[in-house]
Amino acid sequence: MWQEAPELVLKNIFSYLEASDLRAVFLTCRLWHRIATEDVIWKQLVQRLWKIKGSLPPGKISWRNEYQRLTHETPTHLSETLLEHSDEVLDVSFSHDGKLFCTTSKDATVKVWELGYPTKLKHNAKMLLLQGWNMTQFSIFNKSDTYLCVCGVQFEGNVEMYFPSTSGRAAVFRLNDFKLIQTMKMEPPQLFADWYDDTTVLGGYVVENQQNILHIKAFKVEEKEPFDVHEPDCGQIVYSFETNHHHTMNLLVADLPSCQHQSHDQSGDQHKTLKSQDPENQRNNNANSVTNCACCCDKHRKMMIFVCEQHSAFAVHDATDLHQRIHARNAKLQTNSKKLPSRAKFLKTASSRITRNSVGTSDRSNQGQLGRSSRGTQNAIELPGASVLDKPTCRPLFDKYYISGVKLSPDQRELYFNYRIYHAEELDEEGYPVIDPDITIDTFNLVTKSHTKNLLRGHKASSSYPAWYICLDISQDYIVSGSEDGRAFLWDRNYLCFLGHLPHSENPEIVINGTAFCPTDSECVVTGGDDGVIHIWRSKRRLTELKRQQGLVPIDTNCTSCFP
Repeated sequence: MWQEAPELVLKNIFSYLEASDLRAVFLTCRLWHRIATEDVIWKQLVQRLWKIKGSLPPGKISWRNEYQRLTHETPTHLSETLLEHSDEVLDVSFSHDGKLFCTTSKDATVKVWELGYPTKLKHNAKMLLLQGWNMTQFSIFNKSDTYLCVCGVQFEGNVEMYFPSTSGRAAVFRLNDFKLIQTMKMEPPQLFADWYDDTTVLGGYVVENQQNILHIKAFKVEEKEPFDVHEPDCGQIVYSFETNHHHTMNLLVADLPSCQHQSHDQSGDQHKTLKSQDPENQRNNNANSVTNCACCCDKHRKMMIFVCEQHSAFAVHDATDLHQRIHARNAKLQTNSKKLPSRAKFLKTASSRITRNSVGTSDRSNQGQLGRSSRGTQNAIELPGASVLDKPTCRPLFDKYYISGVKLSPDQRELYFNYRIYHAEELDEEGYPVIDPDITIDTFNLVTKSHTKNLLRGHKASSSYPAWYICLDISQDYIVSGSEDGRAFLWDRNYLCFLGHLPHSENPEIVINGTAFCPTDSECVVTGGDDGVIHIWRSKRRLTELKRQQGLVPIDTNCTSCFP
């Protein structure tokens, strides 16, 4: 009877089977094997299990392979636990080649790990001893993985205070020998820093008594021995924006293709207003954008982004002409110096007195510091601040959003950010606005200037206003975000479906601060939290491969997969 059953009836029956049942169907006969391998059967299975709709995403081969990826290739299995930090882990970042990752912590150390099985500690720097830092809170590798920029904080007041007076710091390490070659002052501390190119770091700079002016400085990494790492005021101001620096966060640099069809001037006010789209339309637009990009030129634009306006907006600025701007500014400063030699000499003398009084170093150190400062950027002339304020290319504003984490997509076209809704009209016992515990993830497309609302929801936060920073990361296929309940959350980026929790800690009060995918292997993700623990999560397939390479598990010729 079953051999004579119509194929349409068999397809209908098979569409209700689970994967283990389909594996048994494979082995029955040729007819059943052929029908059970048809992609429509696996499409119905995937859509039923993960409650998704729509067609197969661009770049995906078949629904059968998608089932295999979603079940065996998602990084949900705990692979390793690292316990080297003695305090809260605040950030995790990977090198671009995926071989190294860095962790920063409240224990004021910088640790660089060599990813493997087992993962080993490769470099370790104690910034409290090296530079007097009280914590390290962020790190980022340059594109060629030759330098590592680390941002931290040095307390200047009573460290027992809830909000002590802080001063932001940054340091650049050379990776081949992990030698500290440069330090910079970064204000405000929560702005962090990013690499503009392989040897230029962008960071914040705030002039005293100018609370509503944020300067962006460019720091050129120069390896001229002997290294003078006690020079926090190096660098050159290149941009100045009118914004309260107390509410700025996360400086990012995006590298976007410069294509005519991607211009933000396609309509008159398109860059001034945000287009809200549902996730399905947003995915279709992204696919079309990738398709159209095949005919684009190789030229790229540099976009500088940071959070501003009470953590409710982004300042997006075209910084493609950064180096031309630096050269023009240097030429202008040199011209002014020749015209006003006495004033320049007076400012340099005043700057040297301030440096000696504030830093308290020896005369020899001051001479080296002043020599390098005057040679590179002529800070003494620049210290009063910029005379002309810059305007962002666009400034998307999100009403009642408190943005707590920002990350660029791998192609750097989209800005993913998580946020909580705050209510300015409702105040808590300490006089702060009431803020919702729900954390939501949205996206802002830097090419089309469009905003996708309520992309992902589900994770929670318990901290009150002002909220703490919650990291998230994006890979080609997955999205991971920290939370304040001891877990990290994993979603599929193509279908926007929830894939599972990463149970970092059994303590529900532990905050997961740092999350990062390996850029060369999306089947590996690292989390770090308030418990000082680092967890490495891998997919079932990748973990099995690593164990077999180590001889920890025998090679199983009887595959337990649903495929014959």
